Amino acid sequence: MPSRSTVAAILLPAAAGLMLIATAMPLAAQPLETPAEACDRIAGHPDDADTIGAGVLIEDVDLAAAEEACGAAVEADPNNRHATFTLGRILQYQGNFEGALPLFERAATAGSTIATTWLGHAYWDGNGVAQDYARAVEYYRAAADLGSSDALVFIAFAYQLGLGVEENAATAAETYRLAIEAGNESARLYLADLLGGLDATDDEFAEAVAIYEALIDEDGDRAPSARNNLAYAWSQRGENLEEAEALAVAAMDTMAEDDLSLRAATLDTLAAIRMQLGRLNEAFGDIKAALAIDPMRVEHWDRLGDISLMLERETDAVRAWQRALELYLADPTGVGADWDVEALRHKIDEHLVRG
Repeated sequence: MPSRSTVAAILLPAAAGLMLIATAMPLAAQPLETPAEACDRIAGHPDDADTIGAGVLIEDVDLAAAEEACGAAVEADPNNRHATFTLGRILQYQGNFEGALPLFERAATAGSTIATTWLGHAYWDGNGVAQDYARAVEYYRAAADLGSSDALVFIAFAYQLGLGVEENAATAAETYRLAIEAGNESARLYLADLLGGLDATDDEFAEAVAIYEALIDEDGDRAPSARNNLAYAWSQRGENLEEAEALAVAAMDTMAEDDLSLRAATLDTLAAIRMQLGRLNEAFGDIKAALAIDPMRVEHWDRLGDISLMLERETDAVRAWQRALELYLADPTGVGADWDVEALRHKIDEHLVRG
C-alpha cells in the first residue's frame, strides 16, 4: 500500500496539470445585448404590452442614449414595432412630433396597441398634424379594439365634450364604465365627475358621491383629487358647504407638492365655496392664488370676475370676464363640461351697458 507521501507525489502534479488545462480554457462567451433589448431596457414604456421588463418612466430616461439605442434597434429590424414605437416616444418627448408620427404609424400598422393610442393623442392635441378630433376618435376606437383602456377614456371624453362626435353624456358614462371594467382606475374619477355635474339627477349625484367617497377611503393617489372634486360638486349645488370646505382643505393638505394643476383647481374650489359663505376677501385671495399658478384657466378669470362684482368692483369684474372670454376663444376645449360661455357673454354685456 503506497504511503501518503507517495500518493501526494502522484496526485499533486496531476492536479497542477488540471489547473493549467482549466486556466488555458476560455470562459464561455456571455451573450451580448441586442439593440432591441438595449432600447427596451433604456426606454421601454411601462404601459406598452411589448415592454419586456417593468418599463422606464420618461423622467428617468436618458433621452440621448435612448435615441441612439432605439435608432440602432429600428435600423437593425425596421419591423420591430416595440422599438419603432419607443423611438417615436423619445422623439416626441424631445419635441420632434413630425419625426415621431411616422414611427407611431408604422408601429400601429404592425399591431402596437400603445402606438395606435398615441396616434389618437397626436390628432387630439394637434402634435405633428392638424388637430382633428374625429380622426383621433377613429384611432382611439382602433386602440380600444386592441384592448386599450386609455383609449376608452378618451372616447368617453369625446362624447362628454362633443369633440369629434355628437355630445352624448349617456354614451360617455357607458364608455367610462367599460374603461373601469378594463381596469382603468382613472376612469372612476372621470365617471364621478360626469355624474356629479350640474344637470345630474339625484340618483346620478348619489352614485358620484359614492365613487368619490370610495376613492377617498382607499387613500390612494386619486384621493386628493376625489376630495377636491366632491367639494366642487357640493359647491355647484350650493349644499353642504362647510363639509365641502373641509374636503377642499384636506385636499390641499394631502396632494403632492408638485401637483400644481390640482392645487390651482382646489384653490378655485375654495374660492367658490367661500364666496357662497360670504367670506369674500378669503375667496378673492384664493382665486388670485389660483391664477398665480395657472393664469390661462378660463374658469379662474370668470370666478375672479364674479367675486370682484360681489366686492363692488364692477370695472375689475368686467375686465376679468373679458380675459376669460379671450382665453376661451383661443382654446374652446380648455374648459370644463359645465362651464357656460353664453352666461359669461351675458355678464359682460349686462355690466358693460351698466358701466
